[in-house]
Amino acid sequence: IPLFYEMKWMIADIANARIPFRNWLGQGERGMSPYHDWIDWLGGYPFEVAKPEEVFSFFQRAGFVLEKLVTNLGGWANNEYVFRKP
Repeated sequence: IPLFYEMKWMIADIANARIPFRNWLGQGERGMSPYHDWIDWLGGYPFEVAKPEEVFSFFQRAGFVLEKLVTNLGGWANNEYVFRKP
């Protein structure tokens, strides 16, 4: 996935007569340079995903109450949880 992402930007740079990968050392929209973004992607593999019900069970055993849950419905975004300790 990261390779596809960077290839997309390389093609866009070429199409707009810009030097490809010139921005690799500059700060990107997310606050990191594309180089450090790659390191972040690669350093995260392999990883294990916790299902929402597993996260809920963990916090329930610790005495927390689920206030809000927003799932990504199988997309690329993260699930969002709000727990409260009564």
